[in-house]
Amino acid sequence: MKLRASSDAARLPGREAGSMQTYAVYWNESDGERCAGRVSLGLSFAELDGGTSEGELRSLRIGYDEIASVRYQHGRLHLWRRNRAPLRLGSADRPGALRELAERLKSQLAGGVA
Repeated sequence: MKLRASSDAARLPGREAGSMQTYAVYWNESDGERCAGRVSLGLSFAELDGGTSEGELRSLRIGYDEIASVRYQHGRLHLWRRNRAPLRLGSADRPGALRELAERLKSQLAGGVA
């Protein structure tokens, strides 16, 4: 029996394999549609991947240079973008996950390594 050196899963362009931290979250799209899925933190971006209650897939990549500020308040993570509408994320993860996510994003914005 021969084993292949790699899996069948295709690598998507621009993904930073092996360096992504993920959190289970929900958020609202600009049209008000609620989405649930995950936010992944790469070396130069945050990426939201999930779906709507109607089963439509959603994906949104936000470069750290597009983020003006991040704040955790009242159980939500508020993410202000420089040229687009702000996002509010809620946690579907473990307790404290949004605070951890906020600290990691702030560290990235400050130019540090989270």
